[in-house]
Amino acid sequence: MARPLNILPSPPFFGRLETPADDGFVRHGKLLISGWLTHANRPILGLTARVNGVPSDTKLTYGLQRRDVHHEFPDHPNSGYSHFLGLIDFPSTAANPAIILIFADVGDDIAPLVFAQRFLPWNRSVAASSQKRLSFSGNLWCAAALVHAHWRHSKGKTNRADLSALLKIPPAALVARRTAASAPFAESIPLSLFVSSLEDHELSKPDDAKTPLSPSPSGLNLLFVLHCDFSCASALHVLALTGELSRLGHACIAAVPEGLETLTDHEPVACRGILHADIPQGIIFPNGKGPDVIHAWTARERVRRPTELALKKHPRAILIVHLEDNEESLLSAVAPSPIESLVALTETEFDRIVSQDVWHPREGPRFLAKAAGATLIIATLAALVPKHIHTCVITPSVDRRYFHPQSPFKGVRHLIADENETILFYNGNVHASNAIEVRELYSAILALNHKGVPTRLIRTGRNEIDFLGELAAEVAPFVHDLGKIRHHRHLAPLMALADIFVQPGGNNEFNAFRFPSKLPEFFSFGRPVIIPRTNLGLMVRHGVDAFVLEKAHSAEIAGAVRLLRSDTQLYRRLSEGATAFSERYFSWRRSAESLAAFYETLVSKKQRSLDEYAG
Repeated sequence: MARPLNILPSPPFFGRLETPADDGFVRHGKLLISGWLTHANRPILGLTARVNGVPSDTKLTYGLQRRDVHHEFPDHPNSGYSHFLGLIDFPSTAANPAIILIFADVGDDIAPLVFAQRFLPWNRSVAASSQKRLSFSGNLWCAAALVHAHWRHSKGKTNRADLSALLKIPPAALVARRTAASAPFAESIPLSLFVSSLEDHELSKPDDAKTPLSPSPSGLNLLFVLHCDFSCASALHVLALTGELSRLGHACIAAVPEGLETLTDHEPVACRGILHADIPQGIIFPNGKGPDVIHAWTARERVRRPTELALKKHPRAILIVHLEDNEESLLSAVAPSPIESLVALTETEFDRIVSQDVWHPREGPRFLAKAAGATLIIATLAALVPKHIHTCVITPSVDRRYFHPQSPFKGVRHLIADENETILFYNGNVHASNAIEVRELYSAILALNHKGVPTRLIRTGRNEIDFLGELAAEVAPFVHDLGKIRHHRHLAPLMALADIFVQPGGNNEFNAFRFPSKLPEFFSFGRPVIIPRTNLGLMVRHGVDAFVLEKAHSAEIAGAVRLLRSDTQLYRRLSEGATAFSERYFSWRRSAESLAAFYETLVSKKQRSLDEYAG
């Protein structure tokens, strides 16, 4: 088959299709598309994409920030917000290789073809299943890579005691870690093996770990409805709160959509886990009664629907909705069309076009409006709550049994870095809403190394989109990408390897209404924290509690790291300040006490209303 010429924009259009390139990643039948496009003198109103075999166009999300493009084309109308991103249905009948076409809307019914890219589709799920069949030589290669890295960083002085625990890893774990740490991030392998070894270690924790008390007869029955299994950050918050609420005498049940077995990954917990599918049969607590409070942990569709069923089954319960993000901002980031066009969609249509992982622009506000109260992860979210609803801010905290100032595991740091190298750490998933800012962190890592400041990044979490493109290959030698860490407590020894923690981003509508749950953990280790002036960055004092940047973008992050490396007094002051700030502001016990008082107030109010109605 003759190779068709790829089409790139020609002036007055300027741009680049960054994904797909020669290869196109297909996941769950979706093809990721990303790049940037600007016009010399006209604003671009939108972009649509089509893959051969698809009869209709898909609208892409256009207008995401690209500071690099604005630097090159400062006079172009869209240059600063020229990034586009989208997922397009990839038909199983599409030709192989395939061609993607992208059209630009510049008004006046003009939609010229700006990109045409021939690519080979690569189905990640198929590739992953084929990688499971690795040979014994693959396992040996992993072990050899570990020994080689240790030898290189220890200058030939291999310490058998340091390596013995790391090498006692089941072959299956080696295979899994090799798959997870595959190219281009080959440098991740030694640290991946260290993570595997943690499965066999009991991490140290204080002696005062308390066993939850049994619910008291006068306590409340609390049902939490979650949007994820017990491995996600939201579930970690709920589990921490239920531990404290149980000690206050309340009974707790948490419902998850799937993955009930993930509850066993945690220390003995103070709540019972159930599935959303169990809700229609009714929820019975140890005292033989139903829930007094149904706490929907966000108003997203995956939570709203089972919560509505629970309210029908238990009409005497009060509804409380927890907000942890600007839901409309999250919806806008993933929606294939303007929010206004999604309002009239049925649940089935909404699931097909978007997903249950965001809120419905019609049902979500209705659901929130009928709640007795709303809990907020940060006070700014009160602006998004109807005025008649009572609110309570529940500040996230940290499990201090594991997350506290500590030294790295002996012999591990030199597996990945020399003494003169600085290690940064970032954990969390990358998705459409934060992709650009996490890319800025990776760009800072690259810039620091290019300017002779040796810096490495330890990264954990899933990549829900390809946010690096061609930058991945260039930055890979400086990044240890470990993927999802099953046991959250195993993040602690990885974080202990870091010299500095960085939260990238700026003060936008996404960040202004969120509280990244990683931040309490950053501050708990007694290392300097670089943070943008938004959400928690509005509370900390620059130069005392943290290093606060107006915008934590690539150049600013790199400058802050260079200053912290050179100014030992500032480094020490911010390390001490981070610890003091953590102890002053982050406490699950205080948060749970505020939440319990909030519950009791609203339940009493509901009971008084029922008594008045009965009278």
